[in-house]
Parts: sequence; structure tokens; C-alpha cells
Amino acid sequence: MEPDTRPAGVGRSVRPAVVNLSTSGGVPAQPDVGPADRGRVPRRSIAPWLAAVALAVGLLVALSEFTGPVPESIPGSGSFISARYDPPTSGVEVGLDLGDGQLFATHAADPFLDQPSQIRGGPEEQAYRFQRPLYGWLGWLASGGQPGAVPWAVVGLTVASVVALVVGAGRVLRDRGADPRLALVLLATPGVLADLQRVGPEALGALLVLVGAMTWTSRRSVGVPIVLFAAAGLCRETLLLVPAALFLHDLARSDAAGRRRAVLSGLAVVAPYAGWVVALRASVGAWPSGTVDGRLSVIPFAGLVDAIPSWTALDLLFVAAMLGSAVVALVRRSGDPWMRWVIAAHLLLAATLGEPVWASWRDWGRVLLPPTVLTLLALAGRRADATAEAPVAEAVTAKASVPG
Repeated sequence: MEPDTRPAGVGRSVRPAVVNLSTSGGVPAQPDVGPADRGRVPRRSIAPWLAAVALAVGLLVALSEFTGPVPESIPGSGSFISARYDPPTSGVEVGLDLGDGQLFATHAADPFLDQPSQIRGGPEEQAYRFQRPLYGWLGWLASGGQPGAVPWAVVGLTVASVVALVVGAGRVLRDRGADPRLALVLLATPGVLADLQRVGPEALGALLVLVGAMTWTSRRSVGVPIVLFAAAGLCRETLLLVPAALFLHDLARSDAAGRRRAVLSGLAVVAPYAGWVVALRASVGAWPSGTVDGRLSVIPFAGLVDAIPSWTALDLLFVAAMLGSAVVALVRRSGDPWMRWVIAAHLLLAATLGEPVWASWRDWGRVLLPPTVLTLLALAGRRADATAEAPVAEAVTAKASVPG
């Protein structure tokens, strides 16, 4: 066949040449890069990069808080909640005694509660402190069952949980069309800082509810999010508010089958925590009521107002940033509807917190870590449906712009 030597525009159309160099030994063709992809960190490199930064920050905080000599005089020594580390014999035990880390380490050293009286305050306080068992069990596993290794095991578990939370949030941001590096903001939030400085399960619990919520809303699985939500409830009971708000969202917006699915899933999520509380009642002889009065307030935000005189500038900054950003997310209708339901539910919870909780950012920051994470995701990332529709819209626009 003779080649067509007619000039362009005379009896033939102009078509862009397609050159495939993948089999010709030449330089491989570069993939098309759209405007939305320019400047993004490659998917394969962002997770290790986020993990490295989060790990560096976590180790820096841990080394500054849990190393060093034991002071000659330790304020509160002799009256710490846990008798196991009172008086402390090492720098890491001193750090644990400054917060709830002593409780989780005590449970990790005694996972089957053979000596519940190591928690001072009587049966009610013991039941209250032991109602969050998962972190103690994980600490026991991480220590290899060696009580002497427990303090550093729970510190390491907390650092690892923070790293995983940052990486997980980065992945969600990336999937929603935002810069995954924004997940590093979590390292400066009160809940994450409190966990790193005092040891606690909130970062792990926030990760569990985040992955559970994303799995639930994607409709990829029912069993996996139920397990993750239930595990989060065993980290901290207030984390059950996330699936509760999510299921209420489905009850309001789903058909009969969806509502039935939400109700049955909710019962399954609560069952492990309820079962553990009943087991505690049989073991220590009390329900988890605790001995500290005023943890809850009937008057909305009365606890916050009462705590203001004792605040530092950092307390004020954190409260304003957390509440302000959450309100902005709701007013702007940022994120998916279910995210706003969860954020709104936690604002209602915040309104009921008493003065002992609002007294320090290390206390309320841990309780309100889930809405802190979701507020970041809602404000920074596009809605999931908009993200899914964007490539289709770009393809249609590109096709319409090609001359026929």
C-alpha cells in the first residue's frame, strides 16, 4: 500500500501520534499527569515518609518524658492511683505516675486481675480504671509477659499507635484528594500529645474507629468494622460514640434493610464492652463509677467555664482550635454527612464534660481525639463522592476538548 503523502487538512484528519516505546528498547513513555496530580507525593513514598516523621517526634517526646534519674522528692509519691509503681524506681515509672499510664501498665503487669487492689480507691475506682482493658492486654503481649518490661512496652505501644494513626489519616487524606502530609498536624493536637507524654490508648482507639468508619461507609465489609469498633470500645468507652453516631446516621437515611443492619451492628459493637463490665462486676464487686465527682455536667459547657480560671495559655489555644475548627466543619458542611454526625455527637459530649475533665488539655484532649481527627479530614479533604466523580468529570472534559 502506498503511503498517504497528502498534506494535513486535505482529505485526511490530523490524529496525534501514539508511540509505544515499552517494547522498542527506547525510553519508556511517561504517564499523563493531570493538573490535580502535579506536586503530589507519590503514593508509594508517602507512608514511609509520614511514619518516619511521626516516629521521630514520638521517640523525641518519649525520651524526654520517660528517661532520666529518679528525683529525690516526687510530688504525690505515696498517693498515686496505682500502688505498683509507687514509689517509682526508674525514670519511665516516674513518667507513668504522672498520668493514666500507671493504670495501663498495672493492668499489663497483671492482665488477669489477680491483684485488683493495686488500684487504690476501693472497688468502684478499680472497676472504673480497669474498664478499658485492651491496652493492658496489648502491653502484656508486648512485654512478653515480663512485668519488668511492661513500662517501656506500653510506651513503645503508644508511639507505634501514634505512628499508625498518622499514616492512616494520611492515606485517607490522599484518597480524598488532599495532601497526605496534612496528617502530621495530628502530632500537635492535644489528644496525641497527651498520649505521647502520659501513655494511653486514645491514639490506637482513634485509628480503630477511623479505619472502621471508612470500611463501613465504603460498604466493603460489615464484620471488619464491627470488630474494629468493638476493639476501640475496649480501649476507651467514649470511643463507642463514633459507631453510635455513624449508625444513627444510617438509621435516619437508609432503607429498612440498612436500618436493620445498623441496629444489629450496634448491638454487636457494644456487646464486648458490656460483657467486660459485667465480668468486672463479678471480679471486683462494683460497677465502673469511679470516685472522682463532677466528671459530667448537666448544664452545657458549665464544666468548661468553671475550669477556665485554672487554664494556661496552651489550654486556651487548644480549646479554641478544637471547638472552633469543629464548628467551622459543621457550618461549612465539610466532609461527608456521617463525619458531621460524628463531630456533632462529640460536641454534645463536650458540652456534658465536667470541670475535672476540662481542667487540662491532657484530659479533654484524649476524650475528644476522634472529632479532632475527623475535623481535620473533613476540612482538608473533598467529600468521598466528589473525589470519586472528579476523574469522570475530567475525562468527559478532556474528551469534549479533542477536535473531531
